[in-house]
Amino acid sequence: MAFCGKCGAQLAEEEKFCPNCGAAVEGGSVVDKAKEVLNTEDSTGEYDAKDINDNKGVSVLSYLGILILVPWLTRKDSKFAQFHVRQGVTLLAVDIVYGILATLLGLIKVTKTQNVWGIPVDIKVTPWPITLILTIGWICIAVLAIIGIVNAATGKAKKLPIIGNIDVLGMFKK
Repeated sequence: MAFCGKCGAQLAEEEKFCPNCGAAVEGGSVVDKAKEVLNTEDSTGEYDAKDINDNKGVSVLSYLGILILVPWLTRKDSKFAQFHVRQGVTLLAVDIVYGILATLLGLIKVTKTQNVWGIPVDIKVTPWPITLILTIGWICIAVLAIIGIVNAATGKAKKLPIIGNIDVLGMFKK
């Protein structure tokens, strides 16, 4: 359910103007925005049903780090498996780049004095806002992997949200 940003009145889903104050309704709720981001291009219809059925199990491995090599090398003739390999390579590249960034940000330290048995001891810690942001990033990468696994396991050829249009393998073609 949506609410007016000006007066807070409850709005029906399709309303463009608030019936209480007349203010224009902007964009929709956070849930609507999330659905829009998660509703990615589905190209399942372009793949042979037998190909999907035979390769959806191994395609799941595309989203599990180094295990991507299994479908990449053993299912070169499967369009469906190679679709998920391409998505998995992109996710792996994002994971690696994020890991490097997280490592560098983890090097930022502040000194904090802690009392240990009544003796003040200086310790170096990463500031909590950095730790929080890094944790949220890792959770987002894990969610993308889960979305990819579910898509592969259910026989769907849907691109991953946000990063699905990036083709890391295509960047290295001549």
